Amino acid sequence: MDLFTKNRALKMLAVILAFATWFTIRDATSFQDMVQNVPVEITVAGGWAVQSRSINTVNVMVRGSESQIRFLDKDDVRIELEVRPTTNGTTQIIQIGTENVVLPKGIRAAYIDPPEIALTLDRESERRVPVQADILGQPPDGYDVESVVVSPSDVVIHGPERRIGSIEVIRTAPLDLEGRLRSFQLNRAVLSPGENWTARIEPSQVRVEVSIVERSMRMDFTNVPVNALLPAGSSASVMFFPSTVNVAMKGRSDAMTNIQPASVKAFVDAEQLAPGDRKDLPVRVPTASGVDIIGIDPPTVRAEMDYVD
Repeated sequence: MDLFTKNRALKMLAVILAFATWFTIRDATSFQDMVQNVPVEITVAGGWAVQSRSINTVNVMVRGSESQIRFLDKDDVRIELEVRPTTNGTTQIIQIGTENVVLPKGIRAAYIDPPEIALTLDRESERRVPVQADILGQPPDGYDVESVVVSPSDVVIHGPERRIGSIEVIRTAPLDLEGRLRSFQLNRAVLSPGENWTARIEPSQVRVEVSIVERSMRMDFTNVPVNALLPAGSSASVMFFPSTVNVAMKGRSDAMTNIQPASVKAFVDAEQLAPGDRKDLPVRVPTASGVDIIGIDPPTVRAEMDYVD
């Protein structure tokens, strides 16, 4: 009887501490949640590559403390599998165990769904292919994409021989042009050409330069009279051969639509001509802001100054 009554207070304290410890451990490890679409990363021995795979992601039930599970970042969870190749082209069924789940410290995996993956391997090969930027949307009205330049213009794909043999072009992650008014450049990831097979791409990123310009239009004006620019007060007469030229302009649409044929003037600087001179001189056509001259035909004319009486 003394065995049970002696030091009763200490024994009760020990029991209470034991229960408290048990509850603490249970609370720290009993909270669970399902992490959806956890990526399955596969490592294959050198010289081999994944030709096909039955799944790309799995769902993982994880357990830990409530705070750990609630603040768990999905990007910190992944599956790592090391695969030994068998006969070329043979499908292997690989079991996915909780030991294959990479998790932050203090969290453990309870089970994986599905618990296996079917893989077919092939000899690894490589191929150099051009890169194409994946463009989405359009600039606002009045603006156009002048050019899209990818640098480097091609990459090397390492992957299963039977897969990469048919790859003619590879794309970047999408670039959205909605609302963009100015040219820009940025780095973009090069996307794997297949969803159910593995490719290694070098380099994995490229530089994409997109040139955006205000929409322009061209207008042609024929038989524009040539006029002489003379010193102030001069009464000299200058004749031109030919007396008219054709003018081609290009510029922003809003600026071009305001140009009337009668407002287009062609001039020759004749201030250095002396009476009786005959010279070939360049023709100039002044333009408004946003408009450029892309051609004057002919670019020069013969100027003849008459003698002044």
